[in-house]
Amino acid sequence: MSIEKSVGSLIERWKREGVEIQPPVDRTTVTQSFEAVGSKAPGDVVALFALLGGMSEMDNEYWKMWSLQEIIEANQVQSNHGILFSDYCMDCYQYRLNPISAQVSEVWVEGFDYGPPVLIASSLADFFDAYISNPDSVLNAPPSRPEYDPRNA
Repeated sequence: MSIEKSVGSLIERWKREGVEIQPPVDRTTVTQSFEAVGSKAPGDVVALFALLGGMSEMDNEYWKMWSLQEIIEANQVQSNHGILFSDYCMDCYQYRLNPISAQVSEVWVEGFDYGPPVLIASSLADFFDAYISNPDSVLNAPPSRPEYDPRNA
């Protein structure tokens, strides 16, 4: 499913849940914000922020997408695994976007209970598709095996 379709259906769900959605953000602001923390904003990230500018609170699954200001504040230290953009269960797990092309970002997760970040989705679109179909697959302690790679799963 396209990121626009996946996120569009999630926005509808979040509105029904009463989650406050922040307004969309233009391409220039997204690009400048990501550059401010030493990263690039691929097409999928620009498309995401063109739909919503973040969430003011967690949804019913306890996941929250951050605003650009929160992303800037959280990414003062750079990582080879990308930049932090969201969290689950009040920062028990944090999610990173790692650009792999001009159009696509991988999604990595790191948490308080295991080591280095783990790749959980080969693209932002795949992350949201998994989030819709089976939230636990990306939220509740994804595999922490260093050899785990969803592209080969």
